[in-house]
Amino acid sequence: MIEGYTDSTGSDDMNLALSGRRADAVLTALLGAGVDRGQLSAPSLA
Repeated sequence: MIEGYTDSTGSDDMNLALSGRRADAVLTALLGAGVDRGQLSAPSLA
């Protein structure tokens, strides 16, 4: 399960978008390293 986190600085909407971008970046890196997509779970995959 890939999840992105932020601190409490900024608005909720900004932090939600930031955490999504962070999770997407990790997902992209893992896929690029050859990890099978079926082994990954992230909100962006929904």
